[in-house]
Amino acid sequence: MMTKPAIFALALALTFASGLSAAQDKITLRTGQVIEGEVKRFDRDRQQVVVAEARGEVPFPLVNISAIRLGPRPELEEARRALAAGDAAKAVQLLEPMVNNLIGLDDPVAAESAGVLADAYGRVNQASKANELFTTIERVYPNSIYRLQGKIIQARGQARGGASDAALRTLGEVEKEMKHPAIPDGASMQIMGDLLMTRAEILQDLGKKSEALADYLKVVVIYHEPESRARQAAQAADKLRQADPSLFVN
Repeated sequence: MMTKPAIFALALALTFASGLSAAQDKITLRTGQVIEGEVKRFDRDRQQVVVAEARGEVPFPLVNISAIRLGPRPELEEARRALAAGDAAKAVQLLEPMVNNLIGLDDPVAAESAGVLADAYGRVNQASKANELFTTIERVYPNSIYRLQGKIIQARGQARGGASDAALRTLGEVEKEMKHPAIPDGASMQIMGDLLMTRAEILQDLGKKSEALADYLKVVVIYHEPESRARQAAQAADKLRQADPSLFVN
C-alpha cells in the first residue's frame, strides 16, 4: 500500500510528465469568469485566443476577453540564457514558434518574447527578419508601451556596432515616452527593467561605473520583475562594488 508521501510524489511526477505547469495562464472574460489553462495561440485573422483547458482546446473571441495574463514560459528564460552565452541561433529556435503563436496578445511575456527574438535575429545576421519583426511589434502594439521594446533592442544593436552615444540617445527617447507611476505595473516593469539593464551595460562599458551602478540598483529595487533579471542586476552591481569599493550612487 502506498504511503501519502509516495502518492503525492507520484501525482507530482505525472503532472510534470503530462506537460502541465503549476504556473498556468489566466483569461478573464467580460462576464467576470476566469479561465485557467494554457494559451496555445492567438489567431489574429479570426481574433480568437485558443486555450487548452479542461474541455480541450477552446477558442475564445478576443472581444469577449477583458484580460489575459500569461504565466512564465521556460522557452523565454532559456532563450535569454542562450543569448547571454552567445548562442543566438538557439534563442531563435526556442522563440520562433512561441512568438508566431502569441504575438499580438497584450501581455508582457508575448511582447518580451518578440523583442528577444528580434534581438536574436540581429545577432545571427538576419537583419531583414529582425526589421520585419520590429515593424510587426510596432503594428500590433500601436497604443502600447510594448512597442518600445523594439527601440530597446535597436539600442542594443547600436551599442554592439560601436555607436554607444546613439544607443544612449535611443534609450533616452524610450524613457521620455514612459510614464513613471509610483507603483509600476507589469508592462512598466518589463520595459523599464530592460531599458535600465541595457543602459547600465553600455555605461559600464564606457567606464561610467557609478551611473551604471545606479541603473542596476533601480532594477533591483524598483523594476524587480521578472526575478531573473533582478538577480542579474544584483549580481552585476555586486561585481562593480567588489571591483571598486569606492563606488557610490548619488
